[in-house]
Amino acid sequence: MDMWSGLDGMKKYWVVIAAFVTVCIAICWIATDAGTASTAATQPVVAPMAAPSYSATDAAKQFKDLMDLSEKGNLVSSYTFSDTERVIYVTDVWYSMNVQFKKDFLAKVAMLQDAMSGKHFFEVRNDYSNEIVGEVTAFSGSLEVYK
Repeated sequence: MDMWSGLDGMKKYWVVIAAFVTVCIAICWIATDAGTASTAATQPVVAPMAAPSYSATDAAKQFKDLMDLSEKGNLVSSYTFSDTERVIYVTDVWYSMNVQFKKDFLAKVAMLQDAMSGKHFFEVRNDYSNEIVGEVTAFSGSLEVYK
């Protein structure tokens, strides 16, 4: 005799539904690290994303357009990407932008530079004080915004 033989059809239905809901709640609870971890602690610093692949010429064109637009918007005063120096100099407009914009800007430049030269790292410096206000690191490629 099985466990279902003593239950009529409707009771079987509700037992199965209750078991299913219990399993779903348990999975959600486990997936959120037993409900104790904060969202800030569980979010990765740099989320790896599949970047679109660009040819070097497409990346160079997009990079030039991005830098021209940034200079017109008075965000960037100058930039140098060479074998010895990889830096973008920004104006005081940089400080008025929110952190997410700054990280998006750094990520876009890093992605285009990687497609153009195979090197994604660079620094962002204040054009007046020469202070480092952001960077994309060489080793891990993390986006760092300091100011």
